[in-house]
Amino acid sequence: MSVPDWATAIRKRREALGKSQGRLARELQGRLNQTEISRLERGLVHPTRSLGAIKLEALLQGLEWTPADFTRQTGLEYPGLGLQALGTLPYRPHLRVPLLGEVAAGMHPVEVLGEREEYLMVDEEFLPKGTRKDRLFALRVVGDSMISDELVGIPPGSVVLAEADRLPAPGEIVVVWVRCPKVGFEGGVIKVWSEGDDGQVLKSLNPRGPVFRLFDCDEVRVQGVFRLVMTPPSALRRR
Repeated sequence: MSVPDWATAIRKRREALGKSQGRLARELQGRLNQTEISRLERGLVHPTRSLGAIKLEALLQGLEWTPADFTRQTGLEYPGLGLQALGTLPYRPHLRVPLLGEVAAGMHPVEVLGEREEYLMVDEEFLPKGTRKDRLFALRVVGDSMISDELVGIPPGSVVLAEADRLPAPGEIVVVWVRCPKVGFEGGVIKVWSEGDDGQVLKSLNPRGPVFRLFDCDEVRVQGVFRLVMTPPSALRRR
């Protein structure tokens, strides 16, 4: 079986950085293991269809690529649809998804679920398999704690789609309402649902972003699990 061009591009980038598969896996601290890296480089796992948002973010971080670099080098579209591109796509079935407000990716509380009469038209083809389309809602992201130093993740100004009434698994991105007097925060946040040594933790992708330990919070309500990010093209440019 021939190896896809995108798989070769990933391997060549790793080799250009002087990293073995094992070293890359160690640097990513379990977010992407050596077996997964090997399968990617052989074209057995598709990075945008099968890998998942957190693992893809880890891959780009390890390869020192921005989303724009990834698209340019592999020829694959980075998950997340540019808002300005919606009107240029050929017709396919679209969903009408309510835009309910804003969600914080930082320490500034904002409205998470409002009463706004706004809607987005979303191409169904971009949604992960198994998404319950009638449970989707959209929120605009405020703050930069969900984007890494390499501009990988969810930039400020992006719109995220989340699926309500879905239990999160470790490593998934979630929209959560928290009330944490110990850290002086009450409001809606978007974070990575993680398991720590002292229980469940809500982490940022930005290493300088806030971390919420659930045992420090008086109230935690999962509003939805991340399904898709719609990123303005300007957010993909280097600073």
